[in-house]
Amino acid sequence: MTELNQKPEATSQPPFAAIATLCLVQMLLILDMTVLGVAVPVIQVDLKMDAADTQWVASAYMLTFGSLLALSGRLGDLFGPQRLLLVGLGVFVAASVWCGFATSGTELFAARAVQGVGAAMVSPTALALLNLVSTTGSGRNRAVAWWSFTGLAGAALGQVVGGLVTDAFGWRWIFLLNLPIGLVAGLAVASLLPRTQPEQRVSPDVLGALTLTGWLGMLVFTLTRVEHGSSALVMTMSAAATVVLLAAFVAVERRHSDPLVPLAVFAEPGVRAGNVINLLSTAANLGVMFYVTFYMMRVLGYSATDAGLAYLPITLVMAVIATRVAWLMEKVGARALLLMGTAGGAAGSLWFVFAPGDGSYLAWIFPPLLLIGVGAAFIEAPVIIVATRGLPERKQGLAAGLINTSEQVGPVLGLTVAVTMAAAIVPVTADDTPVRLLDHYHVAFVAAVLMYVLAGLATFLVPRRSYIGSAPAPLAASAEN
Repeated sequence: MTELNQKPEATSQPPFAAIATLCLVQMLLILDMTVLGVAVPVIQVDLKMDAADTQWVASAYMLTFGSLLALSGRLGDLFGPQRLLLVGLGVFVAASVWCGFATSGTELFAARAVQGVGAAMVSPTALALLNLVSTTGSGRNRAVAWWSFTGLAGAALGQVVGGLVTDAFGWRWIFLLNLPIGLVAGLAVASLLPRTQPEQRVSPDVLGALTLTGWLGMLVFTLTRVEHGSSALVMTMSAAATVVLLAAFVAVERRHSDPLVPLAVFAEPGVRAGNVINLLSTAANLGVMFYVTFYMMRVLGYSATDAGLAYLPITLVMAVIATRVAWLMEKVGARALLLMGTAGGAAGSLWFVFAPGDGSYLAWIFPPLLLIGVGAAFIEAPVIIVATRGLPERKQGLAAGLINTSEQVGPVLGLTVAVTMAAAIVPVTADDTPVRLLDHYHVAFVAAVLMYVLAGLATFLVPRRSYIGSAPAPLAASAEN
């Protein structure tokens, strides 16, 4: 693999400014994902969408986002993460405005797909830059902890803002709010983050990019088709195409002189363990949270605003805990935190398995959500540290792309498993009684418990007390060497 010595332009800005800018970018993406959760039922009515089509409001975004993350991370390594981040922000904000003015379900799905393209360019490059501007192992732990804090704070704001804005002004404004935030973030990225320029161009792995993107896209499509109950012929063909594209991608990468994804990167135990844990924990998290919202709104009778506010105390606790995760990692190690996080998620999901049809907030919503939320706070920063630590600077974009890919494919997998299990054991229709719906939701919560248990078992793949004391070569130091 050809090495790229990236030389940043001189900057007098302190690392804090760069880290704050990247955290703002992270909040933009998290807000976009969380504000939508309580608005989908309203969007369905306003755009006269079939119930089966409502999933594409999320799936169209996840399809392009999940399939392009690894490619975007590698392109950031080759052409400079700051440049790709700016382009991605522009695409994301423009598509958000398009979403806000969509007049049909089909148009909204298309706009969401373009939004996913922009997000795929933003997410791995922002994380790669966060890794590069951090100068020490402990400093990088703190930077990632603040990154996690911003994401969790964004989730807290998103649930509340989504409900309030939808009830007060309409669902379109949850997309249009991205415009002012995106403009501020773009100006900060252009002025505060270091610009890197490769000294030499490499032979692009075009075939690798095509097969990787095709494989991830087909994988996400296949999972969403399971969720929608497609015909056996469609499922067989899409599953076969997924396997063929994966085999083609591996064959191409083994032969290319400068592969898009050097397969040797998976020899690093942290890369393997971190991505497996991330895939399973995010799958479990969405599997349970998706149905908790329906439990509150369809069984307990919460409004969109009430449901959003119900998440606020938990997500604020998660955000506060995230600021202490770096200190905890230095005391007990990433592996212990990951094990505690998955155990908390499993316990909270199990609590919901026994939730009654008239459950109170203090007895049946707050406690299990607190367990799941604290668990998520214990997982998010350590899993990023594990999956990206130990790799050289020139591979940080790739590592960030991989961990972001597992984080996006995981929720699709989790929702597919939860929906499929619940539909197979307790099939329901939109007109079913709350009692029948609750039985359906209980099965989905069992699916989440099982996925959290698998994630917990995967934590034993992480070496004990690993990935605490070292960091990749910082950007400035790399330029001097």
